[in-house]
Parts: sequence; structure tokens; C-alpha cells
Amino acid sequence: DYINNPPAYWEEITIDNYEQFYSKICQDGYTDEEFLQNLYQADLLFTPGSKQEYCNTNYVILAKIVEQVSGMPFCDYLQKNVFDGCGMEHTTSMVAGNETSVPTDYDLVLSIGMVNEKGYYTGYRLERGCGGIHTCMADLIEFDRALFGGKLVSESSLAEMMNYDMEYGCGL
Repeated sequence: DYINNPPAYWEEITIDNYEQFYSKICQDGYTDEEFLQNLYQADLLFTPGSKQEYCNTNYVILAKIVEQVSGMPFCDYLQKNVFDGCGMEHTTSMVAGNETSVPTDYDLVLSIGMVNEKGYYTGYRLERGCGGIHTCMADLIEFDRALFGGKLVSESSLAEMMNYDMEYGCGL
């Protein structure tokens, strides 16, 4: 997980440069190509099929796949195919200036450059696929209705999402 366990993903990170390095990650200081290059070089955490674990890296890769297949930036794809389709009128994704909330105690994230002085995130690419969605309770209800009402995924896909193999259900 490039965010929650950076030393396992970015081999050039050390105790001496951790804060500087993490700041670079948080400010989108790496290209997509560098991100993928580190992925290819990183060791697996466990044998595939033996365990499951949440990993931000996988969701970033999924977002990159969506971008390649759709030919659209991930935030635009979400807007068109999820937010608009579900009637989520107050939801945005990774768009500077559209933030609806900021951290209440953000001294650490401010010190490493993850947010600006107003608390808004500075690295939108960092959150592509694994965060950066700003919403409200009313829109979450609209999303829930669309998901479980068959507007977003097929019945078989929803069933697979709810198949909790090894206590994990495809992100649901």
C-alpha cells in the first residue's frame, strides 16, 4: 500500500528522508509511470489467493484502467457515470476548489504539504481511485438506492461484491 506502508512500496524511502519523501507523494510529486515502475518492483505482501487486504494501490490501478478504457479522466468518468446517474447533485471527485470539508486538526498534513493553509488537499492525483470524493448524506442515500436498486451494477456483480471471501467483499 503506497500510502499506508510507503517503505514497502517506494524503495528509496528511508528514516532520514521519510517526511520529505511522504510530502512528495502527497503533492503528486511522482508521475503515473514512476508509480507503476515502483509497483512492478515491489514485493508481494503474501501469496496471491492466500489472503486479502485493503490496499490503496489497487484502487489507484483500477482508476488508471478506467481512464485507459474510457478515454476520460477518472473524476470525469465518476461524474458522468456514477454521480450524475445516481442523482448525486452535491458530490464531486478530486476537483480543486470543490471541497466540501477539510480536516479539523491538520497540522501534520499541513506540515508535509498534503493540504494547503485552508486545509484543502494539494495532491488530487494521489487520491485518484482511493479517495478524494466529497459528498453529503443525501447523496450517499441516492448512491445506496442506485447501487442496491440495480442502476450501477448488475445483480450478479452486486452478489459478488457481497461475497465476503476471507472477510472482504470487493470493496463493499
